[in-house]
Amino acid sequence: MITGRIALTALKHVIEDRKGQGGKMVKCITIPLPPNYLDLTEKGNVFLDFSAFETRKDGTKVDEPIINQSPSKEIREQLKAAGQYPATLGNLKFWSNEHAPAPVKADLAAATEEVGDLPF
Repeated sequence: MITGRIALTALKHVIEDRKGQGGKMVKCITIPLPPNYLDLTEKGNVFLDFSAFETRKDGTKVDEPIINQSPSKEIREQLKAAGQYPATLGNLKFWSNEHAPAPVKADLAAATEEVGDLPF
């Protein structure tokens, strides 16, 4: 099994409090699409392209490959010319069966709960 974590705060973002169900404030992260090179499809899906690297430039393997955002080649070249690089988003961890974390069951009722003033 391979697990990993994506640091959403590595993207351009705003953390804000929004009014939720019953007027209770809910902490949210707002991620604008264009400045983060996120692709919005005609079906309304949003995709973040990424690459994971398991070797260093010197050819040695790493224990936990890093995950970098992977925008189009044109955007990568523009960033490189400006002395910038795509965001590093997190890492991956390889698990053997004996060391794998226990699966987590999602509470679907809580995930689909209406939140009131939020646009989603």
